[in-house]
Amino acid sequence: DPAAMFSGIRAACLQQLPESAPLCISIDDSLLPKTGPKVPGVAWRRDPQGPPFQTNLIRAQRVLQFSLILPIPGSPSAVRGIPIQFLHAPTPPKLRADASPEQKQQHRELSDSLNLSTRAIDQLAIMKPGFGSRRPIVLSDARFTTHRFIKDLSADVTLIGRIRKDAKLFYPPNEQPARGRRRTYGPLCPTPNQIRVDDHVAWQIIPIHAAGADHDCRIKVVDEVRWVPAGAKPLRLV
Repeated sequence: DPAAMFSGIRAACLQQLPESAPLCISIDDSLLPKTGPKVPGVAWRRDPQGPPFQTNLIRAQRVLQFSLILPIPGSPSAVRGIPIQFLHAPTPPKLRADASPEQKQQHRELSDSLNLSTRAIDQLAIMKPGFGSRRPIVLSDARFTTHRFIKDLSADVTLIGRIRKDAKLFYPPNEQPARGRRRTYGPLCPTPNQIRVDDHVAWQIIPIHAAGADHDCRIKVVDEVRWVPAGAKPLRLV
């Protein structure tokens, strides 16, 4: 039973993590190549390791994995990711061309329930009771920086994800109307790339440790911005 196995692994990892340490959880999907056409959940999928000039297809299973970032004992700055949840996340089989309207509706409902972001939210909800009072920090790529994932994300979970450099952002509204619907978005904010090249926004220097050495990293930070896929949830752009 994978759920029981990873429940024990999560408990053991949390015992090794100091109370003051952040609870950082990385999330990603991956493909397990298979050759047999009758393996459950196998489908033709885009090969992520294919060349950029040619889209290759492979027969594979799609899986979803969560890893907890733990410090390595004896090394003050080195960390490693320990898998704490693993899920087979197939997509529904393709409909026949002559499918009835009822079958198409059932297929849409099944596709929604098997959506990767929806299943990731469900798995976080399953794991959260074991975290106690710790606030999870979820680390992801652009796959989960989406409307479907963010809108259902619990308020006590922090998401650090990737955003497009030309994303349309807004400042909070300066004022609210006396009557009618409250405003969510205010004046238009420059895009991430425009902020990056704007000399009027100062760079900040922060120390980081990577690849066995200390580095000074330049960043720009804009607090309290709004993004339509995230709705009214406040974001910090780095």
